[in-house]
Parts: sequence; C-alpha cells; structure tokens
Amino acid sequence: MDRYVSHADTIFENPVSPDSLISAGLVALIAFAIAAYWPLYAWNAGVSVLLLRPPIVGAAILLAFIWYRQSAGRTETTLLVLFSVQLALLLVPTLLATQPAVARTDWFKLVLMSVICLTVARALRDDFTSKWFGWSMLGASFVMSVYMLNVYFQVMGARIPTYESLRVFKGALILSVPLNNIAMDAVVCYLAAACLIHAKKLLVAVGILVFFVAGLMTGSRTPLAISSVALFAVLLIGALRSPKFNTRFVGWIAAACLLSGLAAALIYTDFRDMSRVTEGRWDLWYVAWQKFTEQPIFGYGFESWHDDLASRVPGVYGMNSGIYGIEHLDAGAYHNIYLTMLAEQGLVGSLPTLAIFWFLLAKSYGLAFREFATWRKGRWALVGAIVILLHGMVEASGIFGYASAPDDYCAMIFLAIVVSRYSREEEYMLSEEWLLSEEQFAEEEQFAEAMPSGAFAD
Repeated sequence: MDRYVSHADTIFENPVSPDSLISAGLVALIAFAIAAYWPLYAWNAGVSVLLLRPPIVGAAILLAFIWYRQSAGRTETTLLVLFSVQLALLLVPTLLATQPAVARTDWFKLVLMSVICLTVARALRDDFTSKWFGWSMLGASFVMSVYMLNVYFQVMGARIPTYESLRVFKGALILSVPLNNIAMDAVVCYLAAACLIHAKKLLVAVGILVFFVAGLMTGSRTPLAISSVALFAVLLIGALRSPKFNTRFVGWIAAACLLSGLAAALIYTDFRDMSRVTEGRWDLWYVAWQKFTEQPIFGYGFESWHDDLASRVPGVYGMNSGIYGIEHLDAGAYHNIYLTMLAEQGLVGSLPTLAIFWFLLAKSYGLAFREFATWRKGRWALVGAIVILLHGMVEASGIFGYASAPDDYCAMIFLAIVVSRYSREEEYMLSEEWLLSEEQFAEEEQFAEAMPSGAFAD
C-alpha cells in the first residue's frame, strides 16, 4: 500500500503565504545570478563577479530573516556542527599560510558559502519555495546550454563538430569562455532541478539538450563522462541491493570487474602515460602530493599553489607553462579538490572537510534507498552527489571551493537541497499530519486484512 505524501504537486491549489512568495522570489534570484554569470564573464569578468556574489549573499541573508523561526532539525544541526568544526580548524592553516592576507579572505569566503548553504536549506523546506527553485534551476541549466550553443555557432559556424576541432575550440576560449566550467554548472543545475520538480516530459527534453551540448558541443569530456559514471554507480548500487539473487550476482560480477580493471590500470600505467591520459593533470597532482608530504599537518595555506607551481611541475608544463596559462588559472590549480586540500590545509583542514563530503554522500545514499513519506526523487540526489564528488577529482571547484564561482555555489546549493529533503521529512514525522496518516494507514491495513482475498476482483 502506498504511503507517499507529497504537497509539492498541490501547492498551487492552496493559499500561499507572503513568506513563501518572497522566499520563492529570492531563490529564483539565486538561480538567475548563476545563469547570468558566464555570459557576463565573457563580456567583463569584474562585472560578472559583482552581479553574482552580492545577489546570492543578499538573498541568503533575507532568507535567514524569513525562516529563522523554523526549528532546526537533526540534519541541519549536524551540518551546522560540521561547518563550525571545519571553519574553526581551518583557522590554523590560514594563520600559518604563506600568504596570510589571501588565506584570510578565502577563509571568510568559505564562511559565506557555509551560511548560504544553511539558509537555502532552511528555505527549501517550504514546498512552494522548493518547487519554484527547481523550476528556476531548470531554467538556469537551459540558459547555460543555449549560451554554449550560441558560442559554438559564433566561433565554429554551422560545421559539424569533430573531436579535434572541438578540442581546439575549447582551448582557444579557455580563458575568456571556460566551456568545461559552464558545462558542469549546467549539469549540476539540471540535477538540482530534477530533485525538486516532477515535470517528467520537460525534464527529459531539457536533459537531452543539456547533456548533448555539455558532452558533445564544448570539447570537454568531463561532464558526459562523470555523469555516465555516476549513473552507472547508482544503477550498480541498486543492483547490489536488489532482493533478487540474479540481479545481485550480476551486480557483484560487474563491481569485481570494475575494481580489477581500475587496479590493473593503476599498476601497469607509468607516470608518462598517466600524464597523457589525464591531459597533464597527473603532473599537477604529483606536485600537490609532494607539497603535502613536505607539510602534512598544516599545509601551506589557501592559494599557496601560486608560490611555486610553475617551477615544480614536471614534463611539458614545466618547460612551457605559458601555453597552458598556469599563472592565470583559477584558485586551486592542482585540478583536484582532495589533493588541493591536502597541499593547502594539511590533515588539520582536510579531515573535517572530508567529513562534509562523506555527509553529502551518506545523506544522498539515504535519500536514494530509504522510503521517505515526503519525497521520491532520491536517486537523482545520489547521482548529483556522485557527480559533484567525482568532479572534484579532476577540478578544484565544488563544496570546498573558495573561488565563489558558479561551480562552488552550485555544489553548496546541491548540498542544501539534500539537507532540506531530510529536514522536510523530519518536520513531517513530528507533525500531527503524520500521526493522522499513520492511524489511517493502520485502519486501512486492518480493513484490507479483514476482507476476503477476492473481494475486489472483477
């Protein structure tokens, strides 16, 4: 018997409070700021930053005033504690950083990102706000996809894209229009929308556009590859949890083959081949690991890669760093958020941050495979969490990102969505509505058991 209770599909039939209306407008402003960032960045990078951070921070402050009366649930409290421990411990490597002024600024950015995450999570407990935010994020992913298409046709014309031409296309625009970043932002915004709204046909239509453009029209293999791996991982986990023995057996065989292939690749691939396969990232990861081993406890501090990255990188990067623009890359140029944390913050700052990553993964896993009374989109949440965590292996943006770019906001907002779904369930479980539904469900169960087995047959 189905016990699923959803208010999101009927919210337009019921009166909406002024708080919900204002809140919906504020979260829509956040989505609009993310969508507008990259077109403005191509025109003027300074203006794009001014039109991204202040609206999002301002919206978060107003959301905090609107929803401060809500009681904090267990999940929100846990995240607050994790953020507090993280920020407190990060003060140590920040004060000991090689660039203390820069490190203090980046630490304060992380404080703002944490506040934004918590305030958005509280706001999304409201059904009207969460649905409008879902529609807004879907619109943001659509806008970014159309923008990438427009850039492609402006530069490449109507020619059919090939792998070689797309790589040249991406490389030529890497500083003015970073297509790989835009593509990942579009994917994460789409996954956020898929978690919050139920328009199946529209989600399919926009999803085809988003993944086609991000994966096949930008020259970046990352969005499509990471999304495919995340989807496969969720399907594999589902197979391993299946009550059917045959499905579980196939799942274990697939997992064993996958792990064996990964182990063989790591064992039999040398440094030069890994550098080629990862497009030079392996060289950067080597430098990050080297710096971590030199200063394993406290690291070198935020953005310490500026100090000596170009001189430390082996191979082609070290010989001709200007081609790759190492001196112009965004914060965390090791292209791996985990190694960036180790090199810059040491174990003191990395361990609490890894706890937040684990919190996101564990909660998303719970949403995917637990039975919730208020929500049924958990598989999307797990796909999105895996996408964000895998993206951190090849880039330096995400939940720990301190560049305050759309990548960082998208990751924090996705964490807020996951927390809000748990908080919504906790809120419902404490409500009178849940008690009444439990009593009604028990009565229906008793009635069904008392009826003859074929009473409702045709």
